[in-house]
Amino acid sequence: MSTNTTSKPFLHLLEGQGGMFEWSRLKADDNGELLHYIGTQGLITCVAVFFRVDEERFFMAHINALMQRSGVTSRNVTIEEGARVKEAVLERLEADAKANGWKRDALMISKSIIIACPKMRNPYDDNENTGLYVVDALIEFLNLGLSREELINKDCVGFIVGQDVEVQFIPDGGKRPDEYEERVLTDASNSNWTVGFTC
Repeated sequence: MSTNTTSKPFLHLLEGQGGMFEWSRLKADDNGELLHYIGTQGLITCVAVFFRVDEERFFMAHINALMQRSGVTSRNVTIEEGARVKEAVLERLEADAKANGWKRDALMISKSIIIACPKMRNPYDDNENTGLYVVDALIEFLNLGLSREELINKDCVGFIVGQDVEVQFIPDGGKRPDEYEERVLTDASNSNWTVGFTC
């Protein structure tokens, strides 16, 4: 642990990690320090999402959706494959909400929601990537009446959120500010946000 008094330790969610968290119990492991920040970085086609469920609990994930074709991993999808991705993400969100007993409070969510996905389309051929369908699933599930353009931050590769919903975006090509020190999640129960299919 750093002796720097200005450091801001944060729980760093890696690709595929996420779920329901509580600010009063936010730790990287059972014996770790209580953390007041959570975040993720390294987004390309993955989607990072954060929203409060109530004053204490929040949902955050670094959602990784991918397709396996002849042993090759791809994030470019057809419309039919994208529909499968969207349905799988919707099912996971419904299961998480039910398992954790949270309701979709539109006002609470709309005041706190952050979604980032830098590359929803392949820059070389404009084909759709899996991230676009993950975002569509979030929009449908949360039912906020907002469009992709209104919700998504495409100019960052990650973000760090504080308990007061203070946000530090990590710009594309940039790095997170030095005062944020990562702590990696060790609890496997919150490592279930990779959605994959074999074609």
